[in-house]
Amino acid sequence: MGLALRQGAGEAQEGGRLSPEAAVPLGRLSVSSLRPGVGQEVWVEVPYAGPFPADPAWEGVSEERGTLARLITEAPGPVTVRAFGFSVTLAVQPGANRGPLPNPKAPARALPFVSEPCDDPRLPQLSGLWAIGCDGEPLSRAEHILSGEQVSLEGAPVRPGLGGGVVYGAGPKDHGLWRPPSVVSSPDAHRVTEAGVAPPGTDGRTGALSVSDALWVFELEGRLRESLRARPAPWMPPAVDGPWVAWVDVGEAWLFGEDIYVRHQDWREGAPLVRRAGSQRHVAASEGFVGWIEDAAVCVESLASGERRCVPASPGPSRRLSLWGAVACWEDYGGDDIDVVCSDGLALRRPGHQRSPSRIGPWLLFREGNQTLLAQAEWIVLDDDDLRAASFGATLADPLALRGARAEGGARYTLSLPPGAYTVERRVGEAWTPGETVEGGVSLQIEAPHGDAVRLRPAP
Repeated sequence: MGLALRQGAGEAQEGGRLSPEAAVPLGRLSVSSLRPGVGQEVWVEVPYAGPFPADPAWEGVSEERGTLARLITEAPGPVTVRAFGFSVTLAVQPGANRGPLPNPKAPARALPFVSEPCDDPRLPQLSGLWAIGCDGEPLSRAEHILSGEQVSLEGAPVRPGLGGGVVYGAGPKDHGLWRPPSVVSSPDAHRVTEAGVAPPGTDGRTGALSVSDALWVFELEGRLRESLRARPAPWMPPAVDGPWVAWVDVGEAWLFGEDIYVRHQDWREGAPLVRRAGSQRHVAASEGFVGWIEDAAVCVESLASGERRCVPASPGPSRRLSLWGAVACWEDYGGDDIDVVCSDGLALRRPGHQRSPSRIGPWLLFREGNQTLLAQAEWIVLDDDDLRAASFGATLADPLALRGARAEGGARYTLSLPPGAYTVERRVGEAWTPGETVEGGVSLQIEAPHGDAVRLRPAP
């Protein structure tokens, strides 16, 4: 995750921070774009576990701000940036996409079965393709958003961990693991005796629970548990994605505010992803990406490459962040009321307040007044600067392209779609050209030989 070992620190800092031996760096920096266009602003950050003030000894940047640096690209070609002995080489392109992604139509329908109020205002939420909600009491209902199947869960928890199609409860009163449409808990559910300071996090296979001075990580149907040194934030659950776990840490809140920490299963301890002034909160993880909310932005970073996209936003006191792959959705406070906005262009600009977004594929679950509603986007769009895109040639300015540029050698998009059929449409010139139909439920690679955007339209 672009993690840096301590520089010149011989022992752990106050607040339970890591020793040099415990931090396991991937040997890279986090960068806002690996293929920026000429004249674009690029931000580079070294997530840093050492004492402050830090001296990263930046090279190749225009402006230094401690562990952050900024540069403006000047000409096409490679540009290398260095800090703390780590380096990243940017491939500056002649052209660049500019402006927002288009906002698809997204008609919404009510889901009365999961519309009763919950003790936790972040509910209902999606867990896989199940909308998990309440009947006026603790969480107890699940509705499949495709088939419409409805089930009532027996003894489900008040503060659940949701993800990967499961409902998990921790603590003496909330213990259990439900996999809808089954209405009963698994007899093999991992038992945790503490309720924790926040709801659990899970990806459907692995669970994580925040306690006052540690983060517990375990298999949902196993007996073993790891305890990581941490000071997890109350109320905000950790995020789990395969071998990764991420959490909001408050161990240095007196100095920095809330920070984002991560840990890979091969590491002995966690390490900082974002540790600097300002509050980074509401962490989420999905399909190799981690996202979080900052005071004036929403950020998503690739765990593999360190490429990070921060979208200017007005997230205000958001209840949560939803992440589907590289697509983040959040509550936007920048208008006359609260709306739901997503990083791929989808935005629900409706009368009243839209709260608690939960996204998977073209479907967006949200709360509006006393109702739970499900919106379905007319299409999903991916442009060639998407975090899920690989470009095979130079990015050239093209006034006919979706956002003014395309990859000359073509592009490939890799993503996972929910089950169902989708029609692929490719942007060629000013037109969208219908192509093949693909089946979701698996990871897909979609080719765009012209190097411009693709749209995925759910089949009727």
